[in-house]
Amino acid sequence: MTSYLENCCIVVSLYLVVMHSNPINCERRGKTLIKTSKNVEDLDFEGKVTLGWTINESEQSVTFELEGETDGYVGFGISPEGKMSGADVFIGGVRPDGSPYHSDRFVPLGETQPKVDIHSNWKLLKAEEVTITSATKRGHNEVTKTYLKFTRFLDTCDDDEDLIIGEGNIKIIWALGEKDEIDYHGTEERGTKSVDLFRRPQSFIDLNETESFDLAVNMSLPQEDGTYWCTFHEGPDLDTKHHVVAWSVILGDSHKFVSHLTMYNCSMHEDDSLVETFQNFTIDKFPGSNCMADFKEEESSDVVAPLEFCTEMLYTWSKGNTELYFPADIGFAIGNGVEPSHYMLEIRFRNPESLPDVNIRAGIKVHYNKKLRPLEAGLLWVGQDTNLGLVVPPSVHDFVIAGHCSPNCTRQFPPEGITIFNTMLRAHLSGRKLKLRHFRHGKELPWIDFDDRYSFNYQQNKQLLRRGHVLPGDQITLECTFDTMWKNGTVGVASLSESDEMCQGYVWYYPVMDVTICGSTYPVEDAFIDFGITKYHNTTTSFGRDTIQIEEPTSLQGEFETVLNTRFNWSSEFRQLLETKRRYSLHQSICFTYTQRMTNSVVHNSKISYPNVAESRLYKSPRGPPCTGKKRESMPDVGVVVRGHTIFSIFGLLVAYFLVN
Repeated sequence: MTSYLENCCIVVSLYLVVMHSNPINCERRGKTLIKTSKNVEDLDFEGKVTLGWTINESEQSVTFELEGETDGYVGFGISPEGKMSGADVFIGGVRPDGSPYHSDRFVPLGETQPKVDIHSNWKLLKAEEVTITSATKRGHNEVTKTYLKFTRFLDTCDDDEDLIIGEGNIKIIWALGEKDEIDYHGTEERGTKSVDLFRRPQSFIDLNETESFDLAVNMSLPQEDGTYWCTFHEGPDLDTKHHVVAWSVILGDSHKFVSHLTMYNCSMHEDDSLVETFQNFTIDKFPGSNCMADFKEEESSDVVAPLEFCTEMLYTWSKGNTELYFPADIGFAIGNGVEPSHYMLEIRFRNPESLPDVNIRAGIKVHYNKKLRPLEAGLLWVGQDTNLGLVVPPSVHDFVIAGHCSPNCTRQFPPEGITIFNTMLRAHLSGRKLKLRHFRHGKELPWIDFDDRYSFNYQQNKQLLRRGHVLPGDQITLECTFDTMWKNGTVGVASLSESDEMCQGYVWYYPVMDVTICGSTYPVEDAFIDFGITKYHNTTTSFGRDTIQIEEPTSLQGEFETVLNTRFNWSSEFRQLLETKRRYSLHQSICFTYTQRMTNSVVHNSKISYPNVAESRLYKSPRGPPCTGKKRESMPDVGVVVRGHTIFSIFGLLVAYFLVN
């Protein structure tokens, strides 16, 4: 028997069918008009602009659904740098008389005004304008949304005025016009976001049906822009194993002041206690501190917080990112019946205007279930160690550094191998391209993941469309391409500070195994020899960074980074030599198992570099039917238009009724 609410929804849906509209999607009412896309993501933080998309690999095409809160035009574009210059643009809407309109446009490099493309390669499938009225305790709220559904080939063969849509992140730009006349949209109703259109759709679940715990802070916003704030949190005391199935963020109105949230797992030697080690530093006793400063209980204290035990990244969020849901058959184990797990929350705050007295609530919510899933996930670190062996010269455009997961290390993997289903590849502000390569028996297999348009401000965990299967004896190499032209002639040295550099990744895989770290390092001693340094000493070690004082030669005396910035001769020949050595010479292998980390055992110390590759199978930007030197024919439009129907939120009306009465 149906409920009164269900009957109301059915009645309203039937009414709208009669009026030639689409019936309400009762499960998504009030959220979005997007109904058919496999992937859905907000392009702004407020949810005013939402994009859905589906890739058709057999036809080599993509279909978008786009909605924006406006009764004017909606603009959408693919951009090389996230700006108007060089963008491939689609603009559409519904006129007051109910007729649809759209245009295919492009913006020449160095310009900002879109021009009409003489070859229209976007096909409009549907245009719809709907006013949604929802009832609240204070009355009614009306929002007008313009909905567009459109499609095009991944590669239109129009190289002059269109961009190829390929794998890896692409920069999406959007704008909302107040009117249907296509003119300047203003500075507020626009934005940009990096999106990987080829990622696997997330397995959404009802988070209200999970148990959860929070890693969150209630604090005043630091007045220094870019502050990294670290806090420690005790997880739930679980007697038996549970599976984490999703992560979400806690932000609310604080979103404008937070650019990154990262959760780290803390682990220690098996004979030590997490509870005892962190007892004076958990959030209920210690408010946290600047991650990059001396992290002490008090200014006068010599007791430093145990940051070094919290290095395993579990989840990271950046502005524009979404929640992370594990696939329906995979979970991550927490709870051992011994003592609660401990975690570190790292928040990067934005306060460019140094605003005082701003209250912040921000953090991460971890969702878990007692019911275990069939597959258990593990987390593997790959890449190059973040030490002073990693140095990026000043004023370079495409400097490549590599970190190798060696065959000797992967031989400790399970006999059936591991399957990588999610990745988080990381560099800092100079990072431009990231690539996780895969080698087996002298052949290069398809890359596990890559990002040719990496942006530090849009980091995200990525569900892989094609999962990587790594067997014992395989090699994985992470390559990072850097550009330091923005640094005004200064070097990029390795540290956890965003103004410095790193080249590393975290990959989620199944089944869980004992190996937790598989990478390499360019030996620091060899690095100093490259720079002609013959004598030095280590003065201090702070979170994420060694401070080195050069003693000899006398011409290079001083702090390592300062000397490289002010007195070292960065000739073009030396820059090339440095890249060749860092990339192709032998690295020291790093291979830790969980047991070795917990018992401080000696790690594998073999040498590793690139394998001798006889054959490569690489991912390239996809093309549809072969381009024969001619641009594809323009697509005809099929416009299905609905204008002016008002959808009342029955649920909102009932809630308002009960609240008032």
